[in-house]
Amino acid sequence: MTLYNVIERWAQSQPSKTAVHFQGEDISYAELAKRAARTSEALAEQLGIGAGDRVAYLGYNRPEMLELLFALSRIGAIFVPLNFRLALAEHQDILRHADARAIVVDAEFANTVEALRPAFPTLQVISVEGLRRWGREIRAKHVKALGQEGDPVLLIYTSGTTGRPKGVVHTPAGMIWNAINAMHCHELTSEDHILTVLPMFHVGGLCIQTIPALYAGATVTLHERFDAGRWIGDVAERKPTLSLLVPATIKAIVEQPGWAQADLSPLRAVFTGSSTIPPSLFSHFHARGVPLGQIYGATETGPVSIYLRAADAMHKVGSAGKAGIHCNVRLVGDDGREPDVPDRRARFPLVRRGVRRPVRAAAGRGVLRDMCGDRERAVELAAVARDRREQVRRPDRADALQRGDLRGVARR
Repeated sequence: MTLYNVIERWAQSQPSKTAVHFQGEDISYAELAKRAARTSEALAEQLGIGAGDRVAYLGYNRPEMLELLFALSRIGAIFVPLNFRLALAEHQDILRHADARAIVVDAEFANTVEALRPAFPTLQVISVEGLRRWGREIRAKHVKALGQEGDPVLLIYTSGTTGRPKGVVHTPAGMIWNAINAMHCHELTSEDHILTVLPMFHVGGLCIQTIPALYAGATVTLHERFDAGRWIGDVAERKPTLSLLVPATIKAIVEQPGWAQADLSPLRAVFTGSSTIPPSLFSHFHARGVPLGQIYGATETGPVSIYLRAADAMHKVGSAGKAGIHCNVRLVGDDGREPDVPDRRARFPLVRRGVRRPVRAAAGRGVLRDMCGDRERAVELAAVARDRREQVRRPDRADALQRGDLRGVARR
């Protein structure tokens, strides 16, 4: 089962249902599947893109970004979304490391790609408008679908907060398992409606709610970029049931002049993550009757790994929740030793090293492409305690851990 297969199946069972809404346009599951198929055939026939080839994307959130991902999944190629906030030299490093064969570029970043051309004379460049024409106008010629569930489909780069960005390779199978975790986290069904405002060049915007929603047959309203006032307006107008925010966007929303009068009644929950969450931010949503849940993870882990579900959000403020149903977690100290609590080291069937060669991930280790030389580098997911010795010795804290509740207090 590839990501394209998922959309294709929904196109068969609920063809007219809206999959994606963007700037006034409703795109049904049937239309999304058609656009992805046409785009895949154009990529194969006009650019020679095939299994294992990497195609980058530089631009804002658009339906074409998702169409490209599903198209590449269909032919076994790999999607490489680029962070539009990076400097030219950083884009150059990533494109070289990813060995991208082509790049799709939004009009606003055409100058960036033009400046990259001397370093990449063979890089094929397609505009978003050109990609859009492929998906809507090209006649399907039924190029054989070559994608497999175990093939790499997403090469996504970490933010580089602890060093140079690292390219993490995800397969359709891994992304589907992540979607299953996300469905459990959000209690997500085909009746839900997601409001996506975070950039999809990160796994947060792409893989926590957006891809899981489409896997579940739900509807996604997509914003090109985050705008606090527009988020408030679309909650009232579009009536989403779920949305994902980070602390900075929550702060921007609650500081809006219209926050106190905002209609939040369509939302059954909002989720957040990416960093330690100030306790004060939770009260803004909880006072309005909207649970603010947490999700903890990393680019290397899917990222849906540990989560606090809506039912627990209001009485466990600050907790990151429990390990996901398809994720095991183990707490370790700075010395790498395990305290005397029955948790597990993080293990994920989600990540592969390199572009084609599979590597079995050891317990507690996600294997990724390291920009400092493609060495296998262990990435351990650790819930960091404020004082691990006290945490083990104090019965109240130890009991909380034994119930499976985790609290992240720092990043390292």
